[in-house]
Amino acid sequence: MIVIYKSFSALKTMMILYMYKILRSYSIELKSYQKFAKGFSLTMHGKKSKLELNKCSARANLLLRVENGKLHIGKHVTFNNNCSINCLNNIFIGDNVMFGENVLIYDHNHCFNKKNY
Repeated sequence: MIVIYKSFSALKTMMILYMYKILRSYSIELKSYQKFAKGFSLTMHGKKSKLELNKCSARANLLLRVENGKLHIGKHVTFNNNCSINCLNNIFIGDNVMFGENVLIYDHNHCFNKKNY
């Protein structure tokens, strides 16, 4: 029964990602199975947005946001609970990487004027 649940979870994730790709016409490259638990959120804006996933998995509440950028996640990458990636330019995560809980990754900074800070 556990194997069936894991297979169903991976299938459900793949279906969601393919539907997002078809309905929104974004560049999403899925090289193998993906397994994400509850709370998975994908937001993509801009025609230049590109997402590449390859055998990754995540526990609860993974947020991926790509806005006119390129996000590459390599083989056997695992995200623990409550991780977030916000990509406006380019983020490359290599193979065999494990993220702990509450990890936030950004490739940009907020512009501010030092005079008013």
